[in-house]
Amino acid sequence: TIKNDEIGLEFVRKYLYDEQKDIIKFNTVLTLENKDEKEEFKNSIELLPLRSADLERLLKEAGFCEIEFYGDFNHSPFDEESFMLVVRAE
Repeated sequence: TIKNDEIGLEFVRKYLYDEQKDIIKFNTVLTLENKDEKEEFKNSIELLPLRSADLERLLKEAGFCEIEFYGDFNHSPFDEESFMLVVRAE
């Protein structure tokens, strides 16, 4: 959740994995609030889960040789518990 009380903004995102369809439902709610009104915008989009092994294979097929995976932008090691997948490819 991203929240900024100073400007009256809250952005909530949820990821729900649908095992039957092998998709991720990415649901968001953006709330904008000021002293006069409160607006809420909802959205949902289906995402294709791209696993690190699939991404590595695709990058190699595209001609990349040096491929490194990280768990965040601080270059922490990537593992199955990582929240992010950050890739460096040359």
